[in-house]
Amino acid sequence: MEDLRPSLEPLLMAAGELALSHFGRVAGQRKDDDTLVTVADKLAEDILVTGLRERFPDDVIVGEEGARIEGSGRTWFIDPIDGTGSYLEGLSYWGPTAGLVDERGPLAGGLYLPRLRESWFGQRGRGAFRGDHRLPPLDQDAPGRDAVVYVPSRFHRWGWIDFPGKCRNLGSLAAHITMVAAGAAVAAVVPPGWRPWDVAGALCLLGEVGGVAVTPGGELLSLDHPSSTPFFVGSRAAVDYLLQPGRLRPR
Repeated sequence: MEDLRPSLEPLLMAAGELALSHFGRVAGQRKDDDTLVTVADKLAEDILVTGLRERFPDDVIVGEEGARIEGSGRTWFIDPIDGTGSYLEGLSYWGPTAGLVDERGPLAGGLYLPRLRESWFGQRGRGAFRGDHRLPPLDQDAPGRDAVVYVPSRFHRWGWIDFPGKCRNLGSLAAHITMVAAGAAVAAVVPPGWRPWDVAGALCLLGEVGGVAVTPGGELLSLDHPSSTPFFVGSRAAVDYLLQPGRLRPR
């Protein structure tokens, strides 16, 4: 398998820089699914779709903002700005993400965070990277008082968690999973309502460092699971901790 980073990373950076050029100057509108979109989302998606079609003409492309390109092989899932709410609020954790999926699951993926100038990439069998730094395997110790778990922004409305460390939210599912892969947090709770373009790229990074994505029933997550299925990502030890009875309870 060819190294896909030279093809994907420049596209993510170009889309991210386009979004950054509109940062603080665009308004959001509500879509039918109640999520936010801006003109920057649509322009950034155009960059990703055009570039991927040129480089991978046989692949399917599915974008959050409506792109649907037919193909005969693998599928690219793209989100031109994961974290549009954070983008509109003037925060830093937002950016374009893309994931390539085949019959075995996530094959490659990346995330670019323009305000932080950070680029992330992973490919099956080739490792996961933060810039030029290869990410090490995840620590498999059980969570302690200094551990961090990322939770949904509206977690306070529907859940309670028994966790010895800190709970945080960055405003982007892709960033949550990517930062778990980097070891900045031991786990993340992904709520119902996720879509493949939110998570496919980041899940590839997670897998390359020994992380897992598991449903509350203990199954390994597949992107074929319905989006109504919540799941946990992290080291096996951290996910097993969250799966213990009583660790998470609805209000």
